[in-house]
Amino acid sequence: MAESRRELERALSPLSEWLVDAFPDGSILTDCSFKIIHCNRALAELTGFHQNELEGLELDRLVSDSQSHILESLKKKIQFRNRKWVHQSLHLKCRNGTTVPCTFSFTSKVSEEGHPDHYYIIVRERITANGHNYSNSTDTTFQLLLDNIPLA
Repeated sequence: MAESRRELERALSPLSEWLVDAFPDGSILTDCSFKIIHCNRALAELTGFHQNELEGLELDRLVSDSQSHILESLKKKIQFRNRKWVHQSLHLKCRNGTTVPCTFSFTSKVSEEGHPDHYYIIVRERITANGHNYSNSTDTTFQLLLDNIPLA
């Protein structure tokens, strides 16, 4: 395990994991290199993986291979957008080999030095006819909690 990951894991408060666990949608906490540190049961149910199988994976492993270039571009876009949400439609890979169209909502936590510390990601299955199911009110609630959780 990389030293930076160990430092981040030590720095995370129990409230950070609670924030991820509390959301009804799939929620992910990654380190600054997009390696999954923690995820919730909703994500595990959506993918068919166990939570402990997801933790430690690179986020790229959960996105359709045909969309990996979109994810790479998105990673660069959100790197320094401290606590501002970016939404992207992507296909989530499932354990059984299928993919599920989802909306991924990303936000980052940037350190005082201006470097990304980690990322919170909400994954929602797209269920509406127009492909949009994310709710600004959900993002606002998540943001309010995020802003008030002490993170290193």
